[in-house]
Amino acid sequence: MTEIRTPTEDEREQIGSVMSISLNFGQAWAERRAPTFRLEQFLVAVDDGRVVATSAARPFLQWFGGRTLPMTWVYAVATLPEHRGGGLASELVTRLMRRGREEGALISALYPAAVRPYRSIGYEIAGTYTDHRIAISDLPQGPAPLRVEEYRTGDLDDVRAVFREVMSTQNGPIYSELEDWWTERILATREPDVLFRVAVVRGENGAIEGFCPFRYGKGGGGDFDFAFGIETAHLVARSEAALRSLLAYFRGFRGLGESLQWSGPPADPIALLIEEQKIRTAWTFHWMLRLLDVPGALEGRGYPPVSGSLDLMLRDPAFEEDDGATYHLEAESGKVRASRVERAASAVASIGTFSSIFTGFTSPADAVRVGALQADGAAVEFLSALFAGPPPWLPEWF
Repeated sequence: MTEIRTPTEDEREQIGSVMSISLNFGQAWAERRAPTFRLEQFLVAVDDGRVVATSAARPFLQWFGGRTLPMTWVYAVATLPEHRGGGLASELVTRLMRRGREEGALISALYPAAVRPYRSIGYEIAGTYTDHRIAISDLPQGPAPLRVEEYRTGDLDDVRAVFREVMSTQNGPIYSELEDWWTERILATREPDVLFRVAVVRGENGAIEGFCPFRYGKGGGGDFDFAFGIETAHLVARSEAALRSLLAYFRGFRGLGESLQWSGPPADPIALLIEEQKIRTAWTFHWMLRLLDVPGALEGRGYPPVSGSLDLMLRDPAFEEDDGATYHLEAESGKVRASRVERAASAVASIGTFSSIFTGFTSPADAVRVGALQADGAAVEFLSALFAGPPPWLPEWF
């Protein structure tokens, strides 16, 4: 009989092996990363004394409407090939969802290797990860308006403050106050033999106005076999001067440096600073999200100054106690109250569809058009106004 539980210390190597085999990470990766696994975040399926499936979830805060919501990010979902098809991954993730909700998470998100299994437990496509690329020679010419220097350890608080200021205007970016998230993930790399650096922009008073951790990647096949591209997930600036300074800094790599690649919103405003249409989408992928606590998520999110009300019934395949529940949404000048009621609803959707509307990824009108939302014109108009905002995106990859 298969047992699902938190792994023990002596099962680290087995977890790494399952992930390596299932996700094609390689044996070297497994050996390097196994000692760093945070076992308290994991659940594993054990069959005849052997780990055959894994999953994990880490707590974060995620911005929507200018406010952060406690969330749990699911990762490391892997099953040995000979144990697939039995629902182990879905059961592990469902248990992680319940654990997250019990610990106060309002939403849960993940990057899906396959959409259908996660959709069956209430997740839906809800945002994008997008890498943009431009030739370094196409970056704006001219000197940097502000000074660009290498990051110093004492800069951490200022870097986090800039990140919060910029990302709080977006929908979807995640945030953690834990220092190790910054020092081990954002401002450092775990990969050996990777050249990595962090640049910061300083204003006249020495305060940090922007930052960019970056790595040297492979070149695009130019004249030199040692040419390189520059890759970053965080090109963050609080002002035009700071952004132009970072772009000028990276333009200084032209010659052997061939391209700059960064993660940003689908329609990145950096395009407004580029003379021609030279930015290309290097890669894009969708993440999925679902609400864990419907009233809590609705009341915790930020909104435009919208007023109105709606009775909404949601179908939820993962939480039997919530399946078919009706919620009354009352908005007054952008402040929302949500409560369960016992009456007929004027709009009906799955928890996944509503989660996608909640993030701003799917418009209510489009959801009606594809048959995912049943609602009249007044309900569509209210939901459209309530969840208006920038398209949801993430600069992180798990």
